[in-house]
Amino acid sequence: MALLIATLSGPDNRALIVICIIIAIASCGPAWASFGVNHLDIGAHFAGILMGLSNCVGSTPGFLVPILTGYVVENTDVSYFRLIYIYSVFFF
Repeated sequence: MALLIATLSGPDNRALIVICIIIAIASCGPAWASFGVNHLDIGAHFAGILMGLSNCVGSTPGFLVPILTGYVVENTDVSYFRLIYIYSVFFF
């Protein structure tokens, strides 16, 4: 939700955008606290396989978003920069 607010705000609201991004990243802390244990709860014997599959899917935005961001940075129109935040909303 915070990334969506950052997307909809204009480029003049830099402080609001920074605050929204900080809130979005800080709210992920509790989710990561239980991430590893969840694999052990789902299947104790297959926790390594589950962890490998989830890391594979989870690292996909790590190589897709820089490619898309490189495309957006080449085009200097403000509407293209909003695409970066929209990508973040969907991948995050």
